[in-house]
Amino acid sequence: MNQCCGTCKWHSFENISDGWVCVNNDSDYCSDWTEYEDSCEEWGGKGVAMTENETIEIIGNIPIDGKDKCYTIEQYQDAKTKAIEALEEVKQYRSLGTPKECQTAMELYKEMHKRKFTLEAVEEYMKFEDELVERGLTFSDLIDLMEKNTPKKPKFNGKNWYRCHNGCEVHKKEFEMDRYCPKCGQKIGWEGVR
Repeated sequence: MNQCCGTCKWHSFENISDGWVCVNNDSDYCSDWTEYEDSCEEWGGKGVAMTENETIEIIGNIPIDGKDKCYTIEQYQDAKTKAIEALEEVKQYRSLGTPKECQTAMELYKEMHKRKFTLEAVEEYMKFEDELVERGLTFSDLIDLMEKNTPKKPKFNGKNWYRCHNGCEVHKKEFEMDRYCPKCGQKIGWEGVR
């Protein structure tokens, strides 16, 4: 594409004199009448999306002269102020994340609310997770530890020997019992075992 005023997004038609003018504040030709083939280093393609800052700058510099007799100067000024406020607010929302990220966060919040999670519960969970990380543990490790701490009945293996749930041999004497497998650490549930 030929980079000239005729293909630049800043090349604006003026009804006042039926001519074209540069409206780019960064250009040396700003507010000058321009021809299609004129050009400068501040060229911007028409297909390029305008940023919020560019939009705010342009709307903020719309001349208020009331010549079109449709609206009063006060109405134009109010519209300009509202548009700038709206775009500033959009910029703030975008700093929070994309619409998809915000939607995901809201879905997560709704699930937490259903489960009656409080801010305090989330803070406690985060402390708990940090402590796991400090100890070099994962959630999988924690589940394994919980499983090992759940009493499992041993299987009789003859005379005074039993096998724990994980297959390790455990000795049972008449008044002395291992509460945990000495080899793997599995908690043994002797209740109901003869």
